[in-house]
Amino acid sequence: PSEVPPSVQIEKLRADIDKAEASGKPVPPGIYAHLGFMYAAYGNKELALQSLMKEKELFPESAVFIDGIIQRSMTNS
Repeated sequence: PSEVPPSVQIEKLRADIDKAEASGKPVPPGIYAHLGFMYAAYGNKELALQSLMKEKELFPESAVFIDGIIQRSMTNS
């Protein structure tokens, strides 16, 4: 199977988030983290960091995991 480009994944993830918010449902765990990975893969560190921080805000139990991702991938230039 071929890989789905980050831009397409970003579009689909944003649509899922918008749909959940519009229906008053919570965004499932991992969605913002995945979005952050895709923004990073697309080269947008600012949006990647925002998405990872949103994941951590919504799911505080993910803080150690998300902080590790930020330390390893977001601070390395």
